[in-house]
Amino acid sequence: MKLSEGKVSNLPREHRAIAKLAKVARCDVYSGGASALVKAQRLVAMGADRIYLDVVRAAYSNSQGNAHEYLPIECRDCGQTHLGRSAAIECCQDIH
Repeated sequence: MKLSEGKVSNLPREHRAIAKLAKVARCDVYSGGASALVKAQRLVAMGADRIYLDVVRAAYSNSQGNAHEYLPIECRDCGQTHLGRSAAIECCQDIH
């Protein structure tokens, strides 16, 4: 099973915002910004689910900024893109 980071556009619509925020948070870790945190706080203040804060926390707590459970992961064997590494592993284990 070969996994790699996939494209956000290949995810279902409801997962795209989460994956995009995870990528912004990773950029924040590299550049020292906090734009992902501000976006997540605004979303939650407008009534969105708190998962957006979890995404930012996961990325900020990783030294490389990778929130593996919130990034788009593509399985090269089946060609599907999943939100998070564990979802990709689970799906692809069913195939093999």
